[in-house]
Amino acid sequence: ILSYLIIFGNLLCERLLSPLLAVRHCTQRPSINMQNDAGENVDLYIPRKCSASNRIIHAKDHASIQINVADVDEKTGMALPTFKTYAICGSIRRMGESDDCINRLAKKDGVLAKYILLLKFFKSCH
Repeated sequence: ILSYLIIFGNLLCERLLSPLLAVRHCTQRPSINMQNDAGENVDLYIPRKCSASNRIIHAKDHASIQINVADVDEKTGMALPTFKTYAICGSIRRMGESDDCINRLAKKDGVLAKYILLLKFFKSCH
């Protein structure tokens, strides 16, 4: 009787565990790698970071903004195809500090000083 219980117990355990083992194999997902044209692995999603506070801007931050400031040719005053990008998160905007942050970042990059000089130049021409 004892050997019958051991054999029956092993079969019972096997029957009880087999669905769990099947689920385990089904839930193992293959790793998804995204590759560029050169065959290098690249990330699927790269989040933006706030230029002022260096915080990650989450996908649900609908108050965040991103501004592209075009570089300007000093001789002609025409916009060049290059630009500086500033991203500001919603918490900075809620505090009312976004304009100060953009001014500070533009001064640091030398963008604001160039535009002030260009404005003075164009005002003197007209």
